[in-house]
Amino acid sequence: MALLLGCWLAPLPAAAQTPRPEPIEPIDPGRWISNLWAPVASYGGLLTDDALEDVVILVHRREAFGDDPLRPSGSRALAIFSLTDAGVYRREVLAEDILPCVQCMGTINRDPDAVPFEIDIADRELTVSWISNADGLVSVRLTLAWDAREQAFGLVADEVARGDGQRGIASRRLRDYRRGRAVTDGTASAFTPRFIPAEQVKAADYR
Repeated sequence: MALLLGCWLAPLPAAAQTPRPEPIEPIDPGRWISNLWAPVASYGGLLTDDALEDVVILVHRREAFGDDPLRPSGSRALAIFSLTDAGVYRREVLAEDILPCVQCMGTINRDPDAVPFEIDIADRELTVSWISNADGLVSVRLTLAWDAREQAFGLVADEVARGDGQRGIASRRLRDYRRGRAVTDGTASAFTPRFIPAEQVKAADYR
């Protein structure tokens, strides 16, 4: 569920939340996100294992800070906030490498003010997807979720499809990290299930 950018610091509409007596304290960007990042869009939904609405904020790197080879202008990041019983938002994740920068996506979208990603919250999972043609046509879909045992957000599945230059799919790979199962071009294989913290997920690994 996408929220208006102008309301990204405010609590979600009362109708979307579980009734609660405590007021909800707005997210303080100065406390949780450095001035390197500026908000682009925000999304609300249930992500943790309670009935309180959580918030995901898409941010981009401010141009005023000059060029940085690790995070050039046009870089994107995701910040995930959970709402506590006290009505206070707590930052759970600032994933600075999980999204490709605009320049890294080839000619698909070069507008630094655009949101060239699909972001969705459903069934307590956060999905992020994009298409890039910087190194051949690649479609990427990442799924993140709250891990009760680790008490953290992690990558639970990913899907990568590569085009053959004729708008067809040359290869497709799906991996389920909770089950330890992969399917590559229709062939299934197994690996050791593992938890991958959201902060360690890098878009560069999917180029």
